[in-house]
Amino acid sequence: MEAALAYLIAIWINALLHGIYLTLFFYWLSMPKENGSALYFTVTSWLVFIFTNIDAASCLIMLIQGFWQSLDTVGPQGYFSSAAGWQFTLQEFNYLLLILVCDALMVWRVWRLWNKHRWVIAIPLLLLLAETVLRFVGDTYLALSIMDAFSETIASSLGTNTAVQVVITILLGYRLLFTEDLRLLPPEQRSRRYRLTRAIVESGLIISVCLIFNLAFFVNNLVIHWTFNLSIPHLYAITSVAIVVRLRVAQKRQKEWDTFIQTTGHASGSSYRRSAVVRSLPRTSVRDEDDSDLSKPYATPEIRTTSEESLELGERPFGGRRHAIDTLSPRDGIFVHTEETCDTEG
Repeated sequence: MEAALAYLIAIWINALLHGIYLTLFFYWLSMPKENGSALYFTVTSWLVFIFTNIDAASCLIMLIQGFWQSLDTVGPQGYFSSAAGWQFTLQEFNYLLLILVCDALMVWRVWRLWNKHRWVIAIPLLLLLAETVLRFVGDTYLALSIMDAFSETIASSLGTNTAVQVVITILLGYRLLFTEDLRLLPPEQRSRRYRLTRAIVESGLIISVCLIFNLAFFVNNLVIHWTFNLSIPHLYAITSVAIVVRLRVAQKRQKEWDTFIQTTGHASGSSYRRSAVVRSLPRTSVRDEDDSDLSKPYATPEIRTTSEESLELGERPFGGRRHAIDTLSPRDGIFVHTEETCDTEG
């Protein structure tokens, strides 16, 4: 495959992926914002949006210069086979910042889903640090036009980047896909199809596969590796915004349920016994609260576990309930099953 064809395929794939990313991003932008961890999601999403659009603009510039302006001179093949210009240098530094932000988000996700165990994220953090240093050194060589050193350093950074993503994919995929008790999940999320789709998208499995192919083609000096290399940034962007959108949907669902509880209680004049079923392997605890004053805001019960417990929250059969729902913690995407049982008077 010629270099010009590899770049052309990559540019068209990027256009498709950019459309998918923008759709998800503007959908997230239209959703209501909350306080707390939403600030972290907002900053991360806007940084990814800036870096992704810079990457898309660079691809557009390459398309114009490589397949239009170069027709009367060296032609597309000569343009893409020549030494890298400022556009390629910009893309490399932009790629460094983009994967740093996206990998940090996914490492944070691993930390939350694995019950904040620090030892779980030790290896991903070390690999991410090594990848960042190698990529920065390699891009500096590129800016100084030291191409031999750049090729050697960038090969090491690609290997480290692949290792980081594979480790993150395994940790996230295992936590999202396998659950010892399906009753810990909401009813609509118990199907194997839903759990598999969520694990594939949020764990970055597609990114890992593309990185493995990219590294293999790069080591064997095959030009097709540019097709994967130029498409990977948009895959990172889509994965990060998919995570943020799903957590935002969870926040919206929690707020709607709080409003429903308050309006229903006031309308009926009934008091409710509030029960939060917390499934903490290997034990299950149930805490009841008697609230007659429904004018108070409804709050998600505080959940405490020891550092050795694997936190799982979800549904469990509960007799005599009237209203029950599985809500999602906005910070870590873990569901809490809360039940409202009406205490009839007389």
